[in-house]
Order: sequence, then structure tokens, then C-alpha cells
Amino acid sequence: MTNRLLDQLTERPLLADGAMGTMLHAHGVPFDRCFDELNLSQPATVTEIHRAYIDAGAQLIVTNTFGANRYKLGERGLGAPHKVGEINAAAVSLARRVVDASFKDVLIAGDVGPLGVRLAPFGRVKAEQAYAAFREQIEALVEAGADLIVIETMTDLYEIGEAVRAAKDVDKVPVIATMTFTRDDRTLLGDSPAKVGAELAKLGADLIGVNCSGGPAQVLRILNAMKQAAPEANFAVKPNAGWPEQVGGRIMYPATPGYFGEYAIAFAEAGAKIVYDVRASRAVADRVTAAGGRALMHRVGHAFIKKRMRDENAIFGGEVSGHFYFRENWYADNGMIPALLLLELLGKEGRRLSEILAPLRAKYHISGEINSRVDDVPAALGRLEERYRDGRLSKLDGVSVDYDAWHFNVRPSNTEPLLRLNLEALSGPEMERRRDEVLSVIRG
Repeated sequence: MTNRLLDQLTERPLLADGAMGTMLHAHGVPFDRCFDELNLSQPATVTEIHRAYIDAGAQLIVTNTFGANRYKLGERGLGAPHKVGEINAAAVSLARRVVDASFKDVLIAGDVGPLGVRLAPFGRVKAEQAYAAFREQIEALVEAGADLIVIETMTDLYEIGEAVRAAKDVDKVPVIATMTFTRDDRTLLGDSPAKVGAELAKLGADLIGVNCSGGPAQVLRILNAMKQAAPEANFAVKPNAGWPEQVGGRIMYPATPGYFGEYAIAFAEAGAKIVYDVRASRAVADRVTAAGGRALMHRVGHAFIKKRMRDENAIFGGEVSGHFYFRENWYADNGMIPALLLLELLGKEGRRLSEILAPLRAKYHISGEINSRVDDVPAALGRLEERYRDGRLSKLDGVSVDYDAWHFNVRPSNTEPLLRLNLEALSGPEMERRRDEVLSVIRG
């Protein structure tokens, strides 16, 4: 089966719908009703919510099956296998009708929530029983035509592990697996975002992440921590609009649409890839990583940078020589966009550029590019490799050597018998000492 989810994600982030239960309650359904059973008894209400989300721009909608497993449905006398299958199949059918009527390319995710019972060692339900319950529901969703499976709002790594295993065993449909966190940035069972990120990455889900929890700000913080633990993973987030509050007998969420919209942009940019050249300061990679992104070093030259950007779907690429490429500007070299962004930053900060850069200049001490004319370029590069063989060596573009306290790149000119040195250290005196040392090796 073609992985439509991942195919679309290579082009752009996808916008999913919002909560189903909250919207059902807003349509007059009391909280003590079985929301999943509404797929049979009140299909018009469910389809109206799906339609509203698609009209609002959702590119992925989730079926009304969060609690449609044998344990939760069993509490309502609906846990028989045929009833589980009927409710889940009806949910997919309703979503499919709305998508077809919209004439839009919208993905349908079969929703799988927690079983509502504790797994061993925290409860009495065995792992194989949980697996069977998840598989029963997921099979019904997939057979009814769900494009992918979303396993969400989990608090137990053992439970989500059984759910993902069941989903992967059922079919080749994509799987999204997300957990929820308490106010202290831990799961209900005490697991940290880093542990959750690392463990979910091992499970083999196509996307991992966090949902519900305490709102956009907390979810962004957790997302960045998870990305540090699983940098190669694909991520999904679906936060609450803040912690729910009861106001006048209604459940309300404090985050405004504008606030939520700002964070939607931040989520889309979190983990974005930036391409930079081998001459750049460590400040580039450090700042990108601190913001939750991925910094990718590449060789100098617009043709090489642009190709790497396209291959990685990077949002931005930059060269020390002052060339800047934006994905949204068709990868064309453009210095005006960075200038305008810089002016915007200066206006927001209310500070001089020198004041903004001062902390970076105090930490990163750069030699600038220094040219040396040599008679034998390969021999000079060979001397550098031999002299600094104890460092972390790269020959991506010339010779780059990295140490904890300093690093350098030496690359040959394409038109002259020159070697160009760029060196950086964590202090000014160290930079000057290492600069002179490397130059003496280059010049023989």
C-alpha cells in the first residue's frame, strides 16, 4: 500500500482536525453518553463535525472511535466482537462519506485510545489480552477503509507498545503513536519526554509525538525534548487549547484561536531542517538545535546547497559568503528576505544589532577566511590530515577537523592555488593560537 501520509509529509506539514468529544458535547451530547455508539444512533451529528473540520481546512480527520474497544464498550454492554466491529466500521464509513462529498484530498485516521484498564505490572490485564483488544479494533478500522491508524492519549509505554505492535501486524497502513503528559512534563506513570521519545522511536510507528496535555506551550516544550531523544523520527502533535476549566457548568479551554494559531506555526517549524556550509560558526548548529531544528552541514556552493535542501526538504540554506536560500522562495538566492527579517527582529527587540550579537561574539571566536598560496595543494591538505588525525576528521569539502574547544575547515580554491582557512575557538587567545598553528602547517 502506498504510504499517502508520508508522501504528503515530504511536501508539507499536515493539519489535522481537533477534538471529537468536545464538539459532540457542544452539540448537546451529555458526557455520560457513549460517544462511540453515536456512529450508529446519531450519525448526522458525527458527520456534521467532520464536515466542519474539513471546511475549516483539516487535511486529516480522525474517526469517532476513541473508546471503541472491547473494554470500554463492554462497560455499556456493547463489547461483543460483532458490536465492536460494527461501531468502528460505521465510524470510518461516516468519515469517508464526508470526505468524498468534500471533493478534497483528506486522509481518514482510525482513532484508537487507551483501553480504560491497567496493564500488568500496574494492573491485571495481561499484555496478550491488550494486544488482542487493540488488534480487534484496528482490524475493523482498516477493513472499513481507514487510511492510517492514530494511537493517542496513552499514558503507559507498555500499553502503547501493544497497540503499535497490533497495528503493525494488521496491515501496512501508516501508524501515528502519541502520548499525553501531566503538568510536570511527565506521563501519568512518570516517564520523561526523552524516555518516551526514545521508546516510541523503537516501536516502529511512522510518526510519534504528544497530544492533549497542557496546551500548545507545554506540548512544544515536550516535542523539542522528544526530538532530542529521537532526532530521526517524524513527529505529530495535537495539543489541548490549554488546561480545561469548568465555567458555568461548561468545560472551557483558555487558549484563544490567535494564540493557538501562532503555536501551530511553531509546531510546523519545530524540527525543520537548515542547511549550512562547512565554513560556518558552531553558532548556527547550536542555535538551530536549541530551537528544535536539525542543522545539516554541506559543501560550499549554491548548486550543492540547493540540491541538499531539496533532498532533505529543508526550509532554509545559508552560506558564509552571504548567499541565502528559502524553500518558500523556490530555493532562489535572495538577500532581501534575510534583511527584512533582520529589520523585523530589530523592531521587536528594540535593541541594536551589536547588542543582540554580543552573547554570540562572546562565545564564538572566529578567524574569518584566510587565504594561503601554496605550491602543492594535495600535499598541504595531506599535512593537515596527518597533523590533526586525533580530531574528528571530515573530507566533505576540503579538510575539516573538529575538537571540543575548536574546529577548522581548509578548502582549496576552484580557480587558484590557494587554500582557504576558517577556524573557530571558544576563546580569543585559543583562536589566535590555533589559527597561527594551522597556518604554519598549511604553509609548510
